[in-house]
Amino acid sequence: PAKMKDKLVFGIFEFSLPTYPVAVDLKLESLSPAGERKVLFHMKHPGGPIAVPFYQEENTVLILSVFNREIIRQTVEKPKN
Repeated sequence: PAKMKDKLVFGIFEFSLPTYPVAVDLKLESLSPAGERKVLFHMKHPGGPIAVPFYQEENTVLILSVFNREIIRQTVEKPKN
């Protein structure tokens, strides 16, 4: 985005999952610094690479889960110039 609000960060969450024999329930959630949790993305996925764009407040934690089991957490940070 050309103009972003002060504390919001645009980015792409990228991760490579193992290849599964069947499509699995995949979910990406955000946990804001205020403690609010939201589902950003949910789908069946066969595994392999995934890339999901996000526009979130700085210090928000992105949580990727497979079958409701947490796989990875990533904190949203402003890019270093």
